[in-house]
This record gives sequence, C-alpha cells and structure tokens, in this order.
Amino acid sequence: MGHPWGQAGSILDGRTRRRGYTPPVPPSPLPPLLALPALLLAGCAALHRLTPEGPVLSRRESAAFPTDPPSSGVRYTGAPQVPFPVLPVQLWGLHYAIDLVLVSDHPDWTMHEYARLDLPTGTLWLAKDADRDGDQHVTADLPDIATWLPEIPVPRRAAQVRAEDRSTRDHVDLHLSTWTPTGEPVELTFAGRRPGHPPRKRNGSTMEHSRQAVAAVLDLAGMRHGGQVSLAIGGKERKIERLFGLYPMKFVLDQVQAGFAVASFQQEGTDHGFTLTRPAPGVDWPTHGAEVWRDDGASVRRDGEIATLVYDLAPNADGARELRGGRVLQAAHEEPLLTLRLDRALPDLARPFEGRATSRFVLDVHGQQAHGTGTLCAWWEDGGPVVEARPEAPWWLAQRPMRTEVRFEGGRAVVSIARIAETDRSLLSSASPVEPTP
Repeated sequence: MGHPWGQAGSILDGRTRRRGYTPPVPPSPLPPLLALPALLLAGCAALHRLTPEGPVLSRRESAAFPTDPPSSGVRYTGAPQVPFPVLPVQLWGLHYAIDLVLVSDHPDWTMHEYARLDLPTGTLWLAKDADRDGDQHVTADLPDIATWLPEIPVPRRAAQVRAEDRSTRDHVDLHLSTWTPTGEPVELTFAGRRPGHPPRKRNGSTMEHSRQAVAAVLDLAGMRHGGQVSLAIGGKERKIERLFGLYPMKFVLDQVQAGFAVASFQQEGTDHGFTLTRPAPGVDWPTHGAEVWRDDGASVRRDGEIATLVYDLAPNADGARELRGGRVLQAAHEEPLLTLRLDRALPDLARPFEGRATSRFVLDVHGQQAHGTGTLCAWWEDGGPVVEARPEAPWWLAQRPMRTEVRFEGGRAVVSIARIAETDRSLLSSASPVEPTP
C-alpha cells in the first residue's frame, strides 16, 4: 500500500489541478540516518537509568569524614522543649536476598518485583508493583501489614503470597501466586541463574520509583539478566517488554535499598526513652503503630523483628545532645544496611538555638562507602526547628530533597517530613546556611 497522502493526491489530481488547487505536501518521514541517532539517544537515556554507578566520593573524600564529628557550633538560647531527642530525619533500609524485577506490558502496573527476605524466623516473599506514576505498592501475606516496617511509607495491602521456592545458592526456581494491588490474580514461574560475583559498580538507581515516599540509595551486590519467565495477570499471559526492542527487561538482583523517607509521627517521653506514634494526629498515612524507643545516653534505638534503627548522639559543652550519625540494621546481618556519617554534628532539635548549622553527610550502604552525599541544614523558626536534607549525588538521590518541621505540643514533639516539590526548590537556595556560631 502506498502512502495515504500519495493515494489522496492521485484521486484529486485531475480536478484540483483544474481549480488551481495544490494538495498539501505530505510530511516526510525522518531519514534513517537522522532517526538512528534519535533512537540511540532515547535508548541511552533509558540505559542510563539502569546502569549502576560507583561511589560519589573518592576514598580520600570519604575518609575525611570524622569518626567523632565536632559539635554543631550553634548557640543554644533556651531549655529543652521536651526531655528526649527529636529525630531530624527518617532512616530506613531493607535487604532482598532475591529480587526478581520484570517490566511487562500490563496497562496499569509497568514494573513488578517479587522479593525474598531471609530472616531468622524463615523467608518472607512480597510483591511490589509500580504504577505508571512510578509509585510502588507492596503486597505481603501479613496480618497487620500497616505496622510492618512502618518507617517505609509506601502503599501496601495484605493478601496471600504463596511461593513454591526451590531456589539454590546458584539458581532461582520459583512458582509464586499472589494478587495485584487492584485484586487481579498473579501467577509467576521463573527459572534462572542467581547473580555471581559482585559487579565493580554497585551504586544502583531507583528507576524513579516511589518518588513520593523515599530518597533511596542502593547496593546492587549482584545483578543478572535473563531467565525463563511466565507471568500471567488476571488470567492473561503478559509480555515482557524489551529495551531497544531487543533486551528483555527481566533481572535477578541481590540488593539493599536504604536512605531517607518522608514521615509523620509524634514523640512522647517515657522513663527509658520515648514512644513514637505513626502518624501524627489527624494525618492520613499508609502505615501506623506505636514504637518503643530506648535511650541509653549515647544513642536512641528502636529494635524491630526485621529492622533496627539507631541514632547516635553526643553531648556538647552546653549539655545538648547532638546527632552525630545513624544506622539501620537488619536481623541476621552483621553489616549495617545503612550508615549515616556527618562531618559535624547536627543541633539538638529539642532546644532553641541561633543561627543555621550545616553538616555534610555521606551514606554508606551495606559496607559500600559513599553511595550518597549532600548536606543537612538546621535552623529554628518561630514555630520550632526545621531541617532540610539536600542530597547532591547521585542524580537520583539529588532529585529528592526533604524538609523536616517540628512543633511542640503539651510535652510532645510532632514531626512532619515531606518532599520538597519541584516548584518549591527555589526555597533551598533562599535558605542557604551561614557558618555556625563559634
């Protein structure tokens, strides 16, 4: 069949010429030599999102962060508003021993992850489906899923996840049955090799997922492409999408995801620390629960069945207890999933202070140093303290700055941590910090 414009021109040719009418010129297809660079550019942009990078700091730069950072240098102007440390950022982390990542042609759920957590009590399989906005929804066979890892504020639902897992050290052999977040049945069969030696570059991107919830850095300890896949959703066999039309988007990963998260919580003092309740009163939130945090003087911590959160503190000459770092630990793992290191301590948010304090941070993931860096900037406004997390690298972390606001009500601290929207990024430059008071 010829080009439709050519066909129309031939039909009208006689009469249009008699009336002095010239048919419109058909649009020319892009010449192959010009189309090829355009396709390559689009493909390279997609590949860039997939390709892991290395550390964002040199070894020398990373080693320059002190083990015992100096005090913030701010001048405190009043007594503590509450008798416990206020958390300035929300840390989180999770290790997946096996993470199957599939990109399908489903109209609603573009990426599917089926992940296994290896815990002292056994294994736990869960499903993560990403919608077309990149928001991930978790499905797990847990009775009260809203209280499970409540520091990770992603949408979740409880549903059966039945796994026949015959995987070995070297191979994945899995049949999994579950449901999508909208209730469609899922049947997955996968057979393939597990990742081998760790890659040279392990700093992986988040594929722009869960932008509304987390600022994440990864340690891709292993990644392998391929495998035999059968994925049926809603009774229909789904096709695995291909990059460049050639590269099937199916991967087996061994990875740690960690970083900062948005949060809503209220802290209230106890004899041995404080209770942290999620969310703060009147806030609609995907997770909830009351957590017991213990204060031993040098740190505050929440011990969990899966993840333990630790915020390390140091008293300064004024008696303030300033943040000097933090860690996320997972059961059955010796190495912290996440280590937050600072070049100087962050002010005690429970006490009013003058000036703005800036601390550079580095994020180490599962023993891999400097997978993220940026600054934490703290100051006090009329309503209470403010902290801004301003990531600088890698690029996917830099896209997700966050702002913490604290207010004090009746002996409690009410904390809100939110993403700084693209339209509000100008606020970051207008709130540039000054040097702390010596």
